[in-house]
Amino acid sequence: MATRPVQPLQVLVVEDSPEYAVIVRQWLEEGEQALVTLATDAVQGRAAIATRNWDLVITDVEMPGGSGLELIQAVKAVHKWTCVLVMTGVVSAEYARTALQNDADGLLFKPFPREEFLEQVRKLTRLTRRRREQEPCSVLAVGAHPHDGGLGWGGTLWLQP
Repeated sequence: MATRPVQPLQVLVVEDSPEYAVIVRQWLEEGEQALVTLATDAVQGRAAIATRNWDLVITDVEMPGGSGLELIQAVKAVHKWTCVLVMTGVVSAEYARTALQNDADGLLFKPFPREEFLEQVRKLTRLTRRRREQEPCSVLAVGAHPHDGGLGWGGTLWLQP
């Protein structure tokens, strides 16, 4: 029995700090484990959300164009199963509480060690894929009876993961 090749993770990173963006991208792309799309502010992040089924969205909190906390809500509105990892340089219990109240799936305070970051990524991408697989699929079939006056009706199948 042939096994399917492992698809690289699809990760959106929304980070206004060029240094953190480069480091995070490098860590994620090592060994071709992930394909990373970078957004440098919340506006670009919001625009990228609907472009694909993300395995993980990683966002800073404070950045130009809006808050990463607002971005969590935007992600969950489009892809309710996608995990969001928040990373912030502001170490406070209030930030942690607010991130969790906004449905963040993970939180890291900068600076964070590489292995801690990668462990969070592994855990959250597994959770995203598990949620996606467990999501019930809907099928809408539209058709016509062959004796409906020759109106040329066809059929459509639609599958939404």
